This record gives sequence, structure tokens and C-alpha cells, in this order.
Amino acid sequence: MTPQPLKSQAIFVGKTVVAHLVSYAVAATAGYYFLLRDLYNNEASPLKGYLATPGEPEEWALIGQKLFPIELVRGFLIGIVFFSISRTLQRWGRKRRFIAIIGFYFIVGFLASPGISPGSLEGMLYMQNQFAPLVHERFFWVTFLQSVIMALILSNWIRTSLPEEN
Repeated sequence: MTPQPLKSQAIFVGKTVVAHLVSYAVAATAGYYFLLRDLYNNEASPLKGYLATPGEPEEWALIGQKLFPIELVRGFLIGIVFFSISRTLQRWGRKRRFIAIIGFYFIVGFLASPGISPGSLEGMLYMQNQFAPLVHERFFWVTFLQSVIMALILSNWIRTSLPEEN
């Protein structure tokens, strides 16, 4: 198997970055308005002291400034990881690619992550006294939505992201 040209690698990683940014924007916006707004805007929110909220305008603004560059880096890193298995993904059908991508992105990247965050298994264990099960459930669904969107986009783009292997 010959190595893929740098241009193919860059295109694949670039498409992954775009898929990540789109899925993040859609899921974060929908999640905020439909599931998380009351948690972020409640003066007695359990998120206060853990995550920045609109009630802390300076910190909220700082996060707003850093959000896009950080998400670009995240998308780039995700793209590098997915590129390492891109030949395999390319050979599979769309449904199997979707399942593999959602498995990596959601299960490994979030649910089974060693990072302690609301909605992840580690978070549910170590943060059970800080957050009610409903808080974990809401973050779970927002992240699941992002993962589904990411997997839909990438599973449809991968076939055209790489030249067919001879």
C-alpha cells in the first residue's frame, strides 16, 4: 500500500474540521436552547463554579473569544485520528462508516472518556454529588446529537475524500 499524497491527507483532515465545526455549532446551539439554557442561566445552577455561564460576563466573553480557535484545533486532532483509519473507512459502506465514526467520536471520545465531564461515565461517577442525573442526561444528549451529526457528515464525505486505492 502506497502512502497517500499530502494533498489527500489535508483534504480529509480539512473535511473533518468542517464536519466537527458544523456538528459542534448545531448541537451546541440546539442543546443550549432546548436542554441547557436553564442550567446556564439559573443563579443557583450546579454549573456555577464548574463551567462559565452568562452570569459571569467577563469569563463568558473570554470563552467566546477562544471557542473557535480551540474547536479548530479539536477538529484538526480528530481529523488526524480518523485519517489513520481512513483507508478502512473508505472500503466500508456508508452505514458501517457511520457506526464506526459514531463509535469513535461518541463512545471513545465522550462516553468512555477518562476525562471527568457532565454526562460521561466518569463524570456520572465522580460528579454524582455535584450534578443531578438530569444534568448528566442533558449533556449526554447534546454530545450524542453532535456525534450523530458528525458521523452523518463524515460517513457521506469519506468516499470522496480519498482517491480510490488501485
